[in-house]
Amino acid sequence: MVGSVDQQQGLGEDLVFLMGRPPVREFLEFVKVQALDPATVDVGVLTSEWRAANDRVRVLERTEKGIADGAKVDAVEAGLAKLAEGVLVDPVVRKVFEALPWKVGVVTLDSLVVYQKRIGLPHVARVRAALGDKPSAEAVFNLCLPVGAQVRQPPVRAVSATNGWLFISPSNDLRILEGQLLGTDAVRGRQLGGYPAGVVSVFVGFSVNLLHVARIEGRLLLLNGSHRAYALRESGIASAPALVLDVTRREELELLGADELNQRPDVYLKDPRPPLLKDYFDPQLRKLVVGRLTRTQLSVGFTGGPTLVPE
Repeated sequence: MVGSVDQQQGLGEDLVFLMGRPPVREFLEFVKVQALDPATVDVGVLTSEWRAANDRVRVLERTEKGIADGAKVDAVEAGLAKLAEGVLVDPVVRKVFEALPWKVGVVTLDSLVVYQKRIGLPHVARVRAALGDKPSAEAVFNLCLPVGAQVRQPPVRAVSATNGWLFISPSNDLRILEGQLLGTDAVRGRQLGGYPAGVVSVFVGFSVNLLHVARIEGRLLLLNGSHRAYALRESGIASAPALVLDVTRREELELLGADELNQRPDVYLKDPRPPLLKDYFDPQLRKLVVGRLTRTQLSVGFTGGPTLVPE
């Protein structure tokens, strides 16, 4: 895959943006914010491109009405049963997805409804390079559902800051996982400037990075793993293993952590022809944008001191 001149020169990265659906202002703002030189952005041209894409959406609403309905989840082939069992019993996976019933299955990529509007092509290229030209079924499974020794975390750097630390990573998945109050045994043997009465621990890291979908109202919504799904389809692979969450009612959507789904559920669950993964490959629906290179900074600090309060 050959990137743009700006990408090759390290000035930005090529992004595919899915356009043609409301709100048009979101599309215009995205391009303007991402532009390396905002002065070169022609709003008139962009709006014209969006209108053409919207015309394409309207055609698809007639010709592909109901295409996302009744999406199936197939069983994992027998040769991958041991790998699937590894996902089912993984303690981290079980903790993260404990709120909803789930299983490991195989989904057809073109049946997946998507709400993420952009794909970073450099990351897709890295996924394809790691996968190789003729990946085995086992390699595809481990790419989509990495657990245990198959987990590959993005790089992260920690530096001291005032009353805390700064964590830096090229991944936008960097986050605070949780905090815990530990007993003083956790620092036994350390030379401290006093006698500890408690230890507060903050865990920084990355989420469980599985390709997972929500099955709700007869449709399959892609929640995580968009770049891997894109890379697989671009490689000519039609289906992929996924962790499938069964969402039995809309009230459970808030458990998925996807604000867009909560705010506009009908776009993805009731629209006769919702946005699908395959739309990223439709030249009339995709807009190639050179976006700014970004990194994630996460600040973890502490403040406070003793205060006298009545008993």
